[in-house]
Amino acid sequence: MNKWVNPSKRQKTENEFPSQDATTYIHPTSFDTIKNQVGKKKVSQKPKKERIADKSVSLAERLGYQTYK
Repeated sequence: MNKWVNPSKRQKTENEFPSQDATTYIHPTSFDTIKNQVGKKKVSQKPKKERIADKSVSLAERLGYQTYK
């Protein structure tokens, strides 16, 4: 028989999920720690206009164009 159309019966185990003991408890992590682990950038203090200009200049440099702010 085709195993995809008629799969064999699965044997059910007593407990598919392990119990949540006190020994497996994970302490909550602070947001700052998570932010550092993920590598998020801090919020920029520059105005939006200046950030866009910097991004445009860096993009133009990568593409080989000569531009000025």
